[in-house]
Amino acid sequence: MSEYIFLILSIIFFFIAYLFKGNNNKKIQGSEKLEKLGKEYLQKLTKKYSKTEKLEKELQEKKNEELKSSEKEKIIKKENKKKITPSYTIIYGTQSGTSRRLSKDLYKESIETYKYNCKIKNASKVKSIDDFNNNKLLIFIFSTYGNGVPTDDSIEFTNMIEKNEFWDNLTNKNLKYCIFGLGDSNYVKFNAQAKRLDKIFSKYFQSLIPLTLGDDSNNLEDQFDQWMIKFFDEVPKFFNN
Repeated sequence: MSEYIFLILSIIFFFIAYLFKGNNNKKIQGSEKLEKLGKEYLQKLTKKYSKTEKLEKELQEKKNEELKSSEKEKIIKKENKKKITPSYTIIYGTQSGTSRRLSKDLYKESIETYKYNCKIKNASKVKSIDDFNNNKLLIFIFSTYGNGVPTDDSIEFTNMIEKNEFWDNLTNKNLKYCIFGLGDSNYVKFNAQAKRLDKIFSKYFQSLIPLTLGDDSNNLEDQFDQWMIKFFDEVPKFFNN
């Protein structure tokens, strides 16, 4: 505020000096001196005012950028709150341990890389319809033993889901599932267990990813890695659709 007052006074002094110009040399010299001082002071104030104005402009621009950044963060947080964190259960059936290992790889990737809520259990631990009613997505990683029979740990599970009465208490019709089967194409009944499960589940649910039949005689690990890529691409779409 004081700078504006000084600016106004300088203009007044400059104007007075101009009025006092006349024939009197002393008056002329005095008025010229006053005029010169007025001009110098006016230049200083103008320069100082310009710097202040520039600084204020920079500060305002900085505030605007901070405000934009803050608003952007709020929007991102709001959007993230809207997103649903995927939650699912992996169920596996294994004879030699390969299905269990691959299931654990999927579980680890789910919770560590993608921060999803994930559970893992052996098929022998599934005793009722509860897993089907309490999940939005189930993943089945099952091996076929020998020439088309279930693994030892999944015989009871297979017998249970093959009975029509097992599905009488199904309340969750929105469940989706996906199956990765482990088999060997050298056997006639290649991946029979995975095909058996898919035939049953497809009567009641839709699959997230089409049935995938891994072949132990043709880079099974690479096939599973490719399947996981598809899986993690589809999961967020399903849960946040």
